[in-house]
Amino acid sequence: MIYKAIVLTCGLLLTVYCERIVQTHCGPVLGHIATDHSIVEYLGIPYAKAPTKSRRWRKPEFLEREDKSCWQGTFKADNFGPLCPQRGDYNEDCLSINVWTPLDVSRQRLKPGKV
Repeated sequence: MIYKAIVLTCGLLLTVYCERIVQTHCGPVLGHIATDHSIVEYLGIPYAKAPTKSRRWRKPEFLEREDKSCWQGTFKADNFGPLCPQRGDYNEDCLSINVWTPLDVSRQRLKPGKV
């Protein structure tokens, strides 16, 4: 009963309780519970440096804390990343990933993944 009340509250008023933070090699990422209340979304997480200038047309260079290419503080992953170059509006800094996880998954079952 309490769980249902929390989910209902998340959908209506207190979104601060609906946010989820996970740790990555670049620092914390803040996700949020999706509108259907069954999944947590982490949207637009950058995973590589922008493919511009000397990095254009080469394999991605992953973000690293040592060279300060990671974000500072907590990354708020609540919007999709920029569109990659196609027709129309785009941004070359489009190397990001979206992650969806079940809301009720136990942390013991989760395994690290690679992009």
